[in-house]
Amino acid sequence: MPSLQTAQEKLVSHREIWLRKPLLRRLYQEYYRRLVDMLPQKAQRVVELGGGSGNLKASIPDVISTDIVFCRWLDTILDAQAMPFLENRIDAFVGVDVLHHIEHPLRFFREAERCLCPKGRILLIDPFVSPLSYVVFKLFHSEPLNMSQDFFGEPSTHGSLPKDPWDANLAMATVLFWRERAAFQSLFPRLRIIHLETFDWVWPLSGGFTSLTLVPDRWGDWLCRIGRWELANSVSAFHTLVAIEKVA
Repeated sequence: MPSLQTAQEKLVSHREIWLRKPLLRRLYQEYYRRLVDMLPQKAQRVVELGGGSGNLKASIPDVISTDIVFCRWLDTILDAQAMPFLENRIDAFVGVDVLHHIEHPLRFFREAERCLCPKGRILLIDPFVSPLSYVVFKLFHSEPLNMSQDFFGEPSTHGSLPKDPWDANLAMATVLFWRERAAFQSLFPRLRIIHLETFDWVWPLSGGFTSLTLVPDRWGDWLCRIGRWELANSVSAFHTLVAIEKVA
């Protein structure tokens, strides 16, 4: 059974780690910059999914920050698989490190398609499985990685227990948008993938949301600059950015 209290405690812990680690903040500020650059022009209604430790508001002040559990720095509780918005009302959904926690991604994309305005966008940054990240994720990351999971299967409506909010599969974005992109597009012809890239081989040096940091904080700006080298990212990326636009 899921433990919402444990999930909430983990978000509080992540926020405390965020405040203590300058390099981690610098990396995520780079992620947020990428999201801002991909927002639709004049976007007014932007919803953040998996708002977590509540850091995106510094980059998008008017964002509606949500998560499956509530913390005081978030705006509301929201399940991405059953959203409370009317049709054609949202300009963009954004999420960092949240997609791989969604139990039934097809439900989320159907909901996002319903809620988005024409030419509205889904902007996601999520873990990417490269040769290097595969080894690191498998050996050192607490969340599972399963490249063989069928993300296109329809969920059963009987006999299933609620999911723990921290269950995950780090392979989700890699499978949906890189290995099985054609299958995704055939299921969602109105959701067109307009941008897809891999980046960020620097992430493991930050130690992520743990107490560990592998390099001095003063290296942050330099590491973020060299982290944009595409040659390195082709074999060592730890994240992918996908931008999906609803066809008008």
